[in-house]
Amino acid sequence: MDYWIPEKEILASAPCRIDFGGTLDLPLFYYSLGPALACTLNIALNLRTTVKIKPYKKGRVRVVSRGFSFAEFPCGRAPYRHPLGLVFAILDAFGARDIFVEIHSASPPRSALGGSSVMAVALIALLMKIKGKNAGVNKKDVVILAKNMESAVAGVPCGMQDHLAAAFGGMNLWHWDGGNLKQPWKQSPLMAGKENGNLSSRMLVAYGGEPHDSLDVNGRWVQGFAEGKTRMEWEDIAMLTRRFGEALAAMDLETAIACMEEELAIRLRLTPDVLDPAGMRLASAAGNLGCGVRFAGAGGGGCIWALGPEDKIDVLRNHWQRLMETMPGAFILDAVPEKDGVLFDV
Repeated sequence: MDYWIPEKEILASAPCRIDFGGTLDLPLFYYSLGPALACTLNIALNLRTTVKIKPYKKGRVRVVSRGFSFAEFPCGRAPYRHPLGLVFAILDAFGARDIFVEIHSASPPRSALGGSSVMAVALIALLMKIKGKNAGVNKKDVVILAKNMESAVAGVPCGMQDHLAAAFGGMNLWHWDGGNLKQPWKQSPLMAGKENGNLSSRMLVAYGGEPHDSLDVNGRWVQGFAEGKTRMEWEDIAMLTRRFGEALAAMDLETAIACMEEELAIRLRLTPDVLDPAGMRLASAAGNLGCGVRFAGAGGGGCIWALGPEDKIDVLRNHWQRLMETMPGAFILDAVPEKDGVLFDV
């Protein structure tokens, strides 16, 4: 293997995301539904994950990440079935050794904002840039490798929407086409520039205090779809996702909120625990004010986000803050849309 050792401290960062229509980026879903239906939407957030690499002891690799115990192993001998196993697997894939990796995420650990995928994108993009001697990095290659590595380490199929948001940033509707084996997505940007700021005052993101477990909820969604029991519901979710994207691009909040309400109702019928007790209380407060609300990722804890007119979002912020006084660990994130994807400082 072509081993290499970093000569100095280098870093890259990538944004997390909130989303709509998640799970439709899994191959099982988009192969079945086809490109006319299958799509997901995400909004990159200014909460970035930074990956820093610097030289370390000969023959050793060490990883430090907030929310996890530090881990250190001989180079090439780290276990991949480990809380930080994805980091070690990526480092081994690039032949990196004698290295210290420090990961800092501005979003809470296991908050359903795509944290592990964001980290993988930032780390892989950084390693590609260094091995290419600061040449340009192909973001498409970063996304595909990050998704493949995450699927391999997790032992389950993974989607790509989290990786796409991390790599490209912005607000996008991603159309999924299983017939395109090299690049199964098509990007439709929704907003740019000044419009991002317009949305900032009309959205709110909160952490409910309990970490999420996406495998449980997501696994049941996959099982129901594979068994043919929930195909109609997923077709409805796909159509609502497309309609939501069109409404968001036009800043038609009334239609966007209606889509959020309908999509959330379907998800709750499929998996009532997609909102944990904290999420249910926050969602109820948003709905009572006429705001749209949705869990992030596969729900079951973590973050939820709301959309509505500026005056209602201001009122909702106060309502959520009062509710959170009795919800240990819950807080409102200082989150706004982020136009940039992965960034470097090398």
